[in-house]
Amino acid sequence: MSKDQPSPIPVGSLERRTHEDGGDDASSANPWAEWLTLHGTSRYSLGTKRGWIDFVNGAPREDFATLSRSEMDELDGESLVDYNEVRGVWHANAPVIKTPQLQRVNGIFEQVLASSHRDGDSLRGSVLLDSLPGLGKTTAATRFGRTFDRRQRRRYGHLTAYGSPRLPVAFIALTANMSLRNLNQKLLRFYDHPAAGRATRAELGDLAVDCVATAETRLIILDDLHFINFNHRNGMDLSNHLKWLANEMPATFVYVGVELSQKQFFDEGLHHSEAAYAQTSRRATRCTMAPPSTSRPTVGCGPG
Repeated sequence: MSKDQPSPIPVGSLERRTHEDGGDDASSANPWAEWLTLHGTSRYSLGTKRGWIDFVNGAPREDFATLSRSEMDELDGESLVDYNEVRGVWHANAPVIKTPQLQRVNGIFEQVLASSHRDGDSLRGSVLLDSLPGLGKTTAATRFGRTFDRRQRRRYGHLTAYGSPRLPVAFIALTANMSLRNLNQKLLRFYDHPAAGRATRAELGDLAVDCVATAETRLIILDDLHFINFNHRNGMDLSNHLKWLANEMPATFVYVGVELSQKQFFDEGLHHSEAAYAQTSRRATRCTMAPPSTSRPTVGCGPG
């Protein structure tokens, strides 16, 4: 049986369980509709606090009864449509396989996160996940973030020492033409802060720092960083602002993007001899993901 195929459960057992639970005749005759109600597509958005929490707390989908072709022919029209819908949901949300590439990326994340044990007067490192599109960079970052989030809540509880809801991880997806103000607003909207749309540019940054400190966020994932043009004035302002956020926020940053080295992320938009003064290249550990291969996969890493 293939990796993404659920373990077969006799359809009769599911129908009998529905009868025993006091379900109505419709749900007894069509367990697939019930499965879709419980395990259908989740519509959360990772870029919001509520969506991220739903992602972290989401349980794996339960297996469903797989039918043979002859058993499918015995289903009525509506049951067959629902059964095929169940199959579609299942295969569209296949579990993530811990490939060697993913395991090595997770190892690099763990090593860099060790710097988060430093006191507030010391700088923390960051990770730059920089690879070609379609290799699972965002998947790797979000799955690691979910594991880290659950670990923090298990250790320290769901509330901070001051009674605020704990939010160990923040996920921010950047967009095209991102400005400094837009970045701060996205941070505040993730925390559902009411001042996201009305605060001044100077206030937005301070409010974002306060949100991170209040929620005791320890990991911030910035996705699609390649939307920033670091050679443009706005890009240089954003680069400097990212350094300021990393200095002020007691969190480790994970930057995710495509060909960020070519976009001069490490050079911060500086050219020639000035690039030697760029701080990002000394603070960030660059990590790449190799395409799937039958040979031994590699994950490169190193500063700059």
